[in-house]
Amino acid sequence: MYLLKNILNMFKRGELGILWPFYLSRFIDASFSLISAYAILYLLDLGFSFFQVSIIFALSPIMSVIFEIPTGAIADIYGRKVSVFLSYLASGIIMLLIPLSSNFYYLAFLFAIWGITQTLSTGAYTAWVIDSLKQKRKSELIDYYYSHDTSLANIGVVVAPLLAALVVTYLNMGYLFTIQGITVLISGCVLLIAKEKFKKNHSHIKELFNQTIKQTKKSIRYGVDHPVIFKILLSSLFLMFVIGASGFLWQPYLKTFNIPLAYFGYVTSIAGFLSIFVPLITHHFSKKFTKVTKYLLILIIAFIISLASIYFISNEYLAMMIVVILYVAIMFIAPIEEPFFQRFVPNRMRATLGSFKSTTSQIGFALSTIIIG
Repeated sequence: MYLLKNILNMFKRGELGILWPFYLSRFIDASFSLISAYAILYLLDLGFSFFQVSIIFALSPIMSVIFEIPTGAIADIYGRKVSVFLSYLASGIIMLLIPLSSNFYYLAFLFAIWGITQTLSTGAYTAWVIDSLKQKRKSELIDYYYSHDTSLANIGVVVAPLLAALVVTYLNMGYLFTIQGITVLISGCVLLIAKEKFKKNHSHIKELFNQTIKQTKKSIRYGVDHPVIFKILLSSLFLMFVIGASGFLWQPYLKTFNIPLAYFGYVTSIAGFLSIFVPLITHHFSKKFTKVTKYLLILIIAFIISLASIYFISNEYLAMMIVVILYVAIMFIAPIEEPFFQRFVPNRMRATLGSFKSTTSQIGFALSTIIIG
């Protein structure tokens, strides 16, 4: 009954009128996120070693670490909308280019550039949404946004793996990148509809660059000195290390059971279906705990225990079940952790600190990928 009531009330708070372009864009992204269930298998199928695959995948987060904070500061100074659209435009083009060659250095270069382009939207996207709600005096919808955004994304996640399974069955894995690249470009165009009230800075380019550096340093200092934000950053680093390791290994892990290629899409689709409902109950579930930090800590411990259990499984169906459980467990974390983080972030530092948080996560992902490879 609680779930049904939550779903029926999802867009009755003036939320849809403000955020519909963001929700539609997210749904399109998720519905055609075809490569997530096959990216590692695609590279292995090209003949690359496991170490080469880890290098290619590590380049993206490494470049994100280098460029994340400066691009977040640029969004704070120049505006979120332009930054986010450029990210979608560049990402879509890169996806279209990936299937054109199987050369290791060519693909490594594209994945590295892909990491840079994503930094244009990581902090800026969320800051754009949060500021839009605050400007409309709808700050009370922030928590709901994270839950609904995650649920809408997971509805798409149910569809995408099934489409991906059809593509790999009747075409080949290269088409996954082509189709997703086209839809990313469409999704970026949808975001152009969303409004942004932002005062453009018309200062000289040198002055703007100095402002960017100053904004970056100021935001990093604020985040490190803030007791709550600093703990969240450390937990993001650790959590992303664990998630990165499981995300990198699950496809090769299931492949050892000689599971049909289409099953990888089915597993992801089932996980996505179950995850639709998770964010809708996270706020109700988290209220059972006295502190948000205690809730998050228990979930992280449960995730690690589930991950460790794969070493004792020799049945392919149990293996697929564990992969689903791990995916769903992550969905219990994000809808609570992210708005908790946003409570302590000043408006003018929102994109930069969001990028700083993303940077710590990318470091964890890159470390796990390189170590495992």
